[in-house]
Amino acid sequence: MVGTTGEHALVLGGSIAGLLAARVLADHYATVTIVERDRLPSTATQRRGVPQGQHVHAMLPGGLQIVEGLLPGFTAQVTAAGGLTGDILANVLQAVAHALEAPWRLAVGADLALPGISGPALPDSPLTPDYLRRLQVAATEDAGVAAALVRVTSLIDPPPALLRPEIAERVERATVAAAPRPR
Repeated sequence: MVGTTGEHALVLGGSIAGLLAARVLADHYATVTIVERDRLPSTATQRRGVPQGQHVHAMLPGGLQIVEGLLPGFTAQVTAAGGLTGDILANVLQAVAHALEAPWRLAVGADLALPGISGPALPDSPLTPDYLRRLQVAATEDAGVAAALVRVTSLIDPPPALLRPEIAERVERATVAAAPRPR
C-alpha cells in the first residue's frame, strides 16, 4: 500500500472499469469493497448485467500498458487463456476489407459476369483489391476514412461511397504518408 488516505472505499460495479478502479483505490484505502448486483460466476460466462459480454473486445496498446502496470502478468494470463495480441485495429480493418470485397464487386458491376445477368458491363480493373488495401491502411491513419468505412460495413452507405472524391483523396494522402521513405 502506497499510503492510505482513508479507511474504506466503495466501488459500484464489478465491471473491468470497476475492478481497475478498485485496484487503484487499494493503494490508498485500508479496505475496498466492490458492490455488484450480479452474482459473479466462477467461470467465464455471460451475466445479466453485461449485455455486451458476447461482443469482441480489444484493448489499445496504451490501455494494455496501464493495465499491465496495475496488474503485472495480465497480458500473459489473457494470452494463456486464448486471448490474441497484436495490432487489433489493423486485423479488424483487414477482415472488414476482406468481407467488403464481394459486396463491393457487386456494387461496381461484377455481378454482370454471372449467367443470366445482363446490362452494361464495367471494365474489370485491378483497382478494387488495391484500393481496398489502401483504404485499410488509410482507415488506421485517418478517422474520417475509418468512419466512412464503418458506414459502408454497417450498410448505412453503399460501397461506392468509399469512392467519393473527398474519401479517395484522404485515402491517397494517408497511403502516401504511410509509405516507407527511401533512405
